Amino acid sequence: CRWQQPTMAAPSLAAPIAIVAVLLFTLWRRVCEREIALPRWMPVGVVLLVAAALGIITHDRNRDYQSALAIWQDTVRKRPDNFRGHLNLGVELLAVGQVQPALRSFEECLRIEPMCAEGYIGRGTAFTHMTRFESAIADFSLAVSLEPENAHAFNNRGLALQHLGRIEDAIDDHSRAIALDDSMAEAHFNRAMAWARLGRMDAAMSDYSRAIQLDSTVARYFN
Repeated sequence: CRWQQPTMAAPSLAAPIAIVAVLLFTLWRRVCEREIALPRWMPVGVVLLVAAALGIITHDRNRDYQSALAIWQDTVRKRPDNFRGHLNLGVELLAVGQVQPALRSFEECLRIEPMCAEGYIGRGTAFTHMTRFESAIADFSLAVSLEPENAHAFNNRGLALQHLGRIEDAIDDHSRAIALDDSMAEAHFNRAMAWARLGRMDAAMSDYSRAIQLDSTVARYFN
């Protein structure tokens, strides 16, 4: 299963900079009106000091949010009961091949929110990576029971069924995924592989062509 990753932008520094600029301008105008003598270096020094402070803030913020993985690690550290934070952290960990930590994140998500279908899809995907196909199928089935119109749950269960040699059952699941979302390239690709394993090469080529039409890079996501 491939998720569309949520993106989070670091808060803009435009507002703080604007506020500081207004304060400095107001202070400078009042000094001029009262004809108070200040050292020539002071205005420049204040500006440089503010710029340095804002630069430090920007550097720290960019370091914390340089990747989606860092974002969700930071989220669950600050909000440990945020089930969606654990869910998205699991997704990001899977994306970089950290399957066991991803599994723990999905399990924490489900501990907090047992009715989260996406959590079962995530954990099932981790089980698939670990070749624990029966466990994967059980989780995808739970996701289907919670969200009967979740195409990813059917598609992923179909892929796990293929690994167990249950090809016809797999085709049924991939077909249900496609019926729910005909634009899902990976479902067409997975069904193409299933058709090929049954020797149905015409059907396989038809699905493969559709998958490539939808996403020319889809083949690289699969073995």
